[in-house]
Amino acid sequence: MKTAIIYHSFHHENTEKLVQSFLDGIDIIPAKKVGDINLAEYDLVGFASGIYGGRFAAEIDEVIKQHSPELKRVFLVYTSHSDNPKYGEKMKAMLQELDIKVVGIFSCRGYNTFGPFKLVGGTNKDRPDENDLREYREFMEGLVK
Repeated sequence: MKTAIIYHSFHHENTEKLVQSFLDGIDIIPAKKVGDINLAEYDLVGFASGIYGGRFAAEIDEVIKQHSPELKRVFLVYTSHSDNPKYGEKMKAMLQELDIKVVGIFSCRGYNTFGPFKLVGGTNKDRPDENDLREYREFMEGLVK
């Protein structure tokens, strides 16, 4: 199964750390470099992002808007300060409105020093950690096999 992950990782590169931990034949593409890539060539496309202001990165939204007719089956991956499931559900609802099937969602906490959290040295230091990476790899193995 031909698989790609489109990701945007900023701030502490929490999301990039996740997606780079499982490369097993998967094309990993930064959102800003998708350009004219034909996503219809992929059986499965993942969208991975940190959560910024309660949402996936705007760069991910832009790729989805530009390429929605090409998307068959997608999965979502995100890191956030709280690991709140509402972030994934919000994105899933948006994709379903575009008639795009979401086949899985993975999330974990990520190191965060945004806003007032910077004053206390941040939250979720050392996250994603080895346990998060193992759980992500298990999630990915379940999707691509």
